[in-house]
Parts: sequence; C-alpha cells; structure tokens
Amino acid sequence: MLAEAKELHSASTAASAVKTAALAAYTQAKKAKPRPPLDELQLLDDAQSKATKAYNQHYAAFRSARQKLEKEYDIVLKLKATLESEIHIESTRACYFSRERTCARLRGKDFCRNPLGTEGRTFQLGSSGS
Repeated sequence: MLAEAKELHSASTAASAVKTAALAAYTQAKKAKPRPPLDELQLLDDAQSKATKAYNQHYAAFRSARQKLEKEYDIVLKLKATLESEIHIESTRACYFSRERTCARLRGKDFCRNPLGTEGRTFQLGSSGS
C-alpha cells in the first residue's frame, strides 16, 4: 500500500509539472506580440486543459491512497493503545499479587503500583510491603 501511494505521489508530481509547463506555454503565447493564430492558442489551451485534468485524476488517486493509509495507521494506533493498556493491566495485576519479583520482571521497575494505578500500595524490592 505504501509503495502504491509513493508511485501515485510521483505520478501526481509529474502531472503537476506538465500542467505547470502547459499553463506557462499558454499564458506566454496569449501575451505574445504579435499574437499567435487562434488555432495555435486553442491547441495550447486544450493541452493545458488535458494536463490539468490528468493532474486532478492523479492527485485524486494519490489522495485516496493516502487516506486509506491514514485509516490503516489509525487502526494500528488504536490496536497498539489497546494492547498497551491490556499489558499494563495484566502486569499491574501480576505485580499486585506476586509482589516484587514479578513487578521487577514485568514492568522493569523496583516497585509495583496497585491495580488502581495510584502510589498507595507499593512493594519495594527486598521488603515485605508498605
């Protein structure tokens, strides 16, 4: 999905460059003295319109791919938060019930918090509790 979005971004950027060049050519021809024939201006206008349309299509495809990636990323972040919360709850329970050894191993800290997450009941390493 990410590779597809990168490709679409590159295509959109290239289409933007073509659109800009076509618009510049049309604007320059329109301002030129003496003015080019109407047929030539019409051809330049058509080219500019087609380039703009192509750019809009490429950019819409890129925007759609980017939105899909953002949605997937949001889902991943929500899952990560849920897992972290569950891990915290389980490690807190383990700390609470089996005291300092489990606490030090699961949480990487030298004390445990009670299940409510407050500092109320801590178990220091090597002590019986406070």
